[in-house]
Amino acid sequence: ESIKFVTRQRNLSTSAAMRCAERGCSTRMLLDINQTLLTINSCVAQMRVNQTDFDNLDGAYERLSVNVSGTQVLSEAKPGKNPCRSFYDDGKALSKEEREFQALADYDITEAVKKGPVEFAASISSQVDECASNGYLLDSILEVHCNVSTVGALLESGEVTVSEVLVLTTLMSEAESESELDAAVKEFKESVEAQANSTGNSTANATSSESSNSSTGGNSTANATSSVSSNSSKLTTNSTSTGSSTANATSSVSSNSSKLTTNSTSTGSSTANATS
Repeated sequence: ESIKFVTRQRNLSTSAAMRCAERGCSTRMLLDINQTLLTINSCVAQMRVNQTDFDNLDGAYERLSVNVSGTQVLSEAKPGKNPCRSFYDDGKALSKEEREFQALADYDITEAVKKGPVEFAASISSQVDECASNGYLLDSILEVHCNVSTVGALLESGEVTVSEVLVLTTLMSEAESESELDAAVKEFKESVEAQANSTGNSTANATSSESSNSSTGGNSTANATSSVSSNSSKLTTNSTSTGSSTANATSSVSSNSSKLTTNSTSTGSSTANATS
């Protein structure tokens, strides 16, 4: 339970091209995930290979093989297409789906990643020798998708600081028993909770202060009364007050098309009266 507190789940993805240009060539890629601040929950691999010379016509032996960390996961597969022959001999261009061969589909590499690093290797037979894709006879994309639990997610959300994480990492790495590990995590948890409570109290105090200021400002009273008794008249009254002052402005206009502007400003406990 304590361990779950210091981590959050998130998804990580990476991809890389695995290519080679010569007949009978092979290509390799090494995947190494730094697991210092994360725990691997699950990882799967996808590998898509562009069709080149894999139609196996005229008795040709055209194969594809894939290896993951020493395990042959695809042996002498037959992707089955040659886009060039399809276009020039049959007059038909292959669709995007037909030009791709799924060599790996959600292949579970969780345990291999945990042990790390993971080596991927792919190779083609020597008779794959024409219709290159992007200049490569073996042209593929490897994708790896992992679900991990990581303290880094807490850093992103601002729940912890970098210094706190560094201290936790040191304590966890130096722990010689499960009880010491639990104690380190407990200490980290209490530190984060204390910081959260402190932040919450600061916010509450700031809100209280703002409310108090608003109440003080409300002690002042400004009254403006305007009376107009004839047509087409215009009256503008401005009043400003501070503290406990009272400003009263009373204006009355009795003639046509007249205009009256009365400004009153009071400070402290003074009273200003303007009557016209």
